[in-house]
Amino acid sequence: DADQGYYYCVLFSAGGSVQSAQAVLAVRQMKAHWTLDGLTGGMYADETGNYPAEPNGAPVFVDGANPSVTGQAAVFDTQNGAAFAGTWNPSAYSNQLTISLWAKWAGHFSPSVFQGVIAKRNAWGTDNMMWQIEIDQTSGNLNYKNGVNNTVGSSPLAVNQWEHIVVTVNGTAAAMYRNGLLVGTGTVPFSAK
Repeated sequence: DADQGYYYCVLFSAGGSVQSAQAVLAVRQMKAHWTLDGLTGGMYADETGNYPAEPNGAPVFVDGANPSVTGQAAVFDTQNGAAFAGTWNPSAYSNQLTISLWAKWAGHFSPSVFQGVIAKRNAWGTDNMMWQIEIDQTSGNLNYKNGVNNTVGSSPLAVNQWEHIVVTVNGTAAAMYRNGLLVGTGTVPFSAK
């Protein structure tokens, strides 16, 4: 991680110097991994040790995708569970990202609000949001989108069933997978934030 960055060459001679174009070096790595199975010092621990996330309210822990292990998932609602993990950019240098998570949707449409799953945002809109995965307020469709509403979407999550969701982004090309199956592709560049 310490070697990542922008590199260039400068050639010097008696007549002066010239600088090459910049090249970007990005190292493929896990940036964060939150298990959401408990709190450490009031925070969701990040397995990489870099980005503990501060939950709002009082998280409730329930059985997760593995039925033989209890208390390994957090319930997210409008009052509890969601978390803030800082302002860092997980796709810095590479302009690439893979998001992998398990989700179990309760199927709620009331109140009629968008239901965030995970996001790199402060608020809605180009200036405040880089990307997010959310459940649409009216259709229940699972969508990956940026701040100007470019979207890769799929049908609603199954109600009360765990699903594995993966979104990959390579530059502007985004793909969504559910339970290992490709369900959508599209052009969804990161917004500015």
